[in-house]
Amino acid sequence: MEKNLNSCVKFLENNGQLVRVQERLSPYYEVAAALRYLEQKSGKAVLFEKIQGYEERGCPEAYQEPDPDRKEGEDGGFRDR
Repeated sequence: MEKNLNSCVKFLENNGQLVRVQERLSPYYEVAAALRYLEQKSGKAVLFEKIQGYEERGCPEAYQEPDPDRKEGEDGGFRDR
C-alpha cells in the first residue's frame, strides 16, 4: 500500500490506472457527476486537479482497491480498504 497521496498517484499513473481531470469543477455536483461517469466509463481512479474553493487536488479512489465482485456496468467498482 502506498504511504501518501503523491506516491499513490504516481503508482496509479505508472500503471495506466489514473484519469486526470484538468477542468475546474464545483465540489457540490460536478465532481460527483464526473466521478460517477468516469468510474463507469473507465474503471480507473480519478484525480481532480482543480476543485473550486480548494487549494489541494482530489483523488477519491486513492486509498481504495477495485472490488473483485463488481460486475461490468455496475456503479462504483471500488471498496474501502
